[in-house]
Amino acid sequence: MVDAEIETETATDQFEAGDIVRDSVQDERVIVLEQTEAVATEYYLLETQCTVAQCRKNKREWADDPVVEAVYESDVRRVFGDDWFTGTC
Repeated sequence: MVDAEIETETATDQFEAGDIVRDSVQDERVIVLEQTEAVATEYYLLETQCTVAQCRKNKREWADDPVVEAVYESDVRRVFGDDWFTGTC
């Protein structure tokens, strides 16, 4: 799961599982797993013991945006190898 922001055109962008988007904080491609119903101020991360909105890398103006669960493409490649195809972004 990624706790960094996903770069979007507007806060109302909708994502589907399998969409490939760019993490605006780390400037890396991520693969969307699910767009949740929870907003960043409500979505608690056990790993960091804070909400997504409280994570230091996240911008305050995105606190009311829905949380998108995603995985970094580089992590998928590390596990499955370079032959794993994600298309272009």
